Amino acid sequence: MGDTKAAAGHESDAFIQVDWPCPLCAYNLKGLPQTHRCPECGFEYDPNAKCVPFSSRRRDLRELMIAGGLMAGWIGVTVGLMRGRISWQVLFVWGISLLPVLWRVAKGEVGLARLVVNRFGVRFDDAGAVGACVEWSRIAEARCGWVLGTFYLNGYQSKRLVRYSALQFGTLRRARECAAEINRLRVVYIAG
Repeated sequence: MGDTKAAAGHESDAFIQVDWPCPLCAYNLKGLPQTHRCPECGFEYDPNAKCVPFSSRRRDLRELMIAGGLMAGWIGVTVGLMRGRISWQVLFVWGISLLPVLWRVAKGEVGLARLVVNRFGVRFDDAGAVGACVEWSRIAEARCGWVLGTFYLNGYQSKRLVRYSALQFGTLRRARECAAEINRLRVVYIAG
């Protein structure tokens, strides 16, 4: 990861000489410049660009708590309905309000979908949307706290730019690996 894919010392160094998949869409970039835009998906790649997908089945803890609370309420309404204390209309409204959350959880559309790192900065994409890019000039460090299991992207003067639960990365270990890789690439991109 991060190693240059072209043969060193030749005039064709600026072009990719081997099969090299786009970090975002896996399109074969062979024959294209080392720093360019993918013709398939438009991703701005370079030899150090990364796209780290997260498990599509990983769920955001907050969404699960909401779904669990709604489910418990739905069960309570059902029990109340069976005892004759709540009308069918209340049950219907409760069920309708529960469906969108359960649908998102079932499809895995909660939490982070991927971490994208390229020469412009770091971007965290949610399952349904592309996130805003945090430029390298604003990033002081990435770290993962072990006590609360929280991933932080910190700016200068102790300004917190991004904060995610480590569970959104899949595991605490993976969140720490992502933080270490961001710190490594920060040095590469700022120096270059």
